[in-house]
Amino acid sequence: MRGFSLVELMLVVAITAILSALAIPSYFEYMANNNAATLTTQLKTSIRLAKSEAQRRGTQVKICALATGSAVPTAATAGTCNTSNSSWDNGWQIVVVSTNQLLYFVQPNIPGAITTNINNIVFQASGIPTPSSRTFTIRPNRCSSGYTLSVSATGAGGGIQTQKVTCP
Repeated sequence: MRGFSLVELMLVVAITAILSALAIPSYFEYMANNNAATLTTQLKTSIRLAKSEAQRRGTQVKICALATGSAVPTAATAGTCNTSNSSWDNGWQIVVVSTNQLLYFVQPNIPGAITTNINNIVFQASGIPTPSSRTFTIRPNRCSSGYTLSVSATGAGGGIQTQKVTCP
């Protein structure tokens, strides 16, 4: 007769269960680290876009935390920023200050990952940010390494730099 005995089958199932139990926590950490890198790239790209649009249009452009994450920003709600706190969990938008024209928005699906002490950055027509220096920290749950994203008036990378940090 060909085939596996019940003992052999149970042994394979037990080994598979043990290996899965060892691999799953590492997989979650890998995904959290990947989410941190993705979110950092999204935010960095958005900040660069706001800066370049301000320079290209010759007017103020701001990037700010969305007031709500329940709906896509519309022409009527463009420029409505989260003013009650500095939470960027709902996402962010880029708008032309003078006209409240919505240029771009992001609604990430990683709650509690971004911390900062501001709710907006306004880029002047020259590309200089107001406030002149701000830092975002991106640390999703279960990560082993997150990032800090610094925005300043001058410096390498157009004043936008990232640095890897350890997650608690």
